[in-house]
Amino acid sequence: MIKKPIKPKPPLEHTEQVLFVQWARRMGFPIFAIPNGGQRHRVVAAKLKLEGVRAGVPDLFLPIPVGEYHGLFIEMKRQTGSGLSSEQKTWKRTLEANGYKVIIGTGAKSAREQTLEYIREDKDLKSYSTKTNGELRRNYEKLF
Repeated sequence: MIKKPIKPKPPLEHTEQVLFVQWARRMGFPIFAIPNGGQRHRVVAAKLKLEGVRAGVPDLFLPIPVGEYHGLFIEMKRQTGSGLSSEQKTWKRTLEANGYKVIIGTGAKSAREQTLEYIREDKDLKSYSTKTNGELRRNYEKLF
């Protein structure tokens, strides 16, 4: 009897997000996570809800305005098998209506490509106001 080869499962969303954030930090991007998801104890979840945690808010934010956009929100997903929840769709529409770019990164590679596409719209990095971030400026020049 011939056994079928076992297909490897796609990496977890967590793994994809970690890989993407590591890349973004190496590039010098001022990226940060918005910890709205995940499993928590009921007491912790209740406290966070009171503090403003909202279901559906994208996972990451890159506060670099480019062109007409005030910044870039990034919702990370696995490479296959996961779509947006109704709350995520609502937040995406709301953020876009208020001048933010929102991308859905289906894996770290997809998130990198879309982030670079967004950043490349600002050819001189004129919108990036942190003058001390020479690392980002050096890496940015390599993108073109």
